[in-house]
Amino acid sequence: MRSYELCAVKLSDLDFERKTVFIPKKKGKIDRYVPLSPLLIRGLKKYITTENPQGHLFNSQVSKAGESRGLTTNGIRWIIKENRSKIGSSKQITAHTLRHTFAHLLEYGVDIVSLKNFLDMHISR
Repeated sequence: MRSYELCAVKLSDLDFERKTVFIPKKKGKIDRYVPLSPLLIRGLKKYITTENPQGHLFNSQVSKAGESRGLTTNGIRWIIKENRSKIGSSKQITAHTLRHTFAHLLEYGVDIVSLKNFLDMHISR
């Protein structure tokens, strides 16, 4: 999932029964679903219960009118930068490099067909 797509995810886009999150038309001009693992679903449910997000899955600042705003790509960059400093890494880490870490799953025994299917999963609505 691209960072701008993550920022746009609304609570209503989550389907825990089907284990998917809906990503509306963006890059590529097609609606698609991204699979959610059982572990991620458990974490998201705990996050939702604890943080009680409104509207968007990940909220950032609140407007002057008191309305919650969704997380921004600048917010994601800030989160990555802050956490990189906490682990003491001098490597350049971006949201895009995190997307590419899936390729390392091959090193841990995930077969290439499963990985390709996972990365290419674009299901029209």
